[in-house]
Amino acid sequence: MRQKWFSYIIEDLIELSALPFSATDNHFAIDATGFSNKRFIKWFDNRIGNSKMREFLKLNLICSTDSLIVPNAIVTKGKRSESPGFKKLIDRTS
Repeated sequence: MRQKWFSYIIEDLIELSALPFSATDNHFAIDATGFSNKRFIKWFDNRIGNSKMREFLKLNLICSTDSLIVPNAIVTKGKRSESPGFKKLIDRTS
């Protein structure tokens, strides 16, 4: 997510593609999943010595259970909590 403007464009395109279904969709489900990339984060842990972990991004999305359309999605850094993203998705979808 080096280019923040790119994620805004993708989010807007997803939202616009779901507009025709907004009048018929009444039931939604929210979920999040992680995507890893080739980058690693290194740190030093006193108990086990040097450690490294794969850096990842998290996709939070809301999906209509009526039409199976995704009206909104947000990509965040992997370590962030899901709760703020879920609230934002609910507010933008309703």
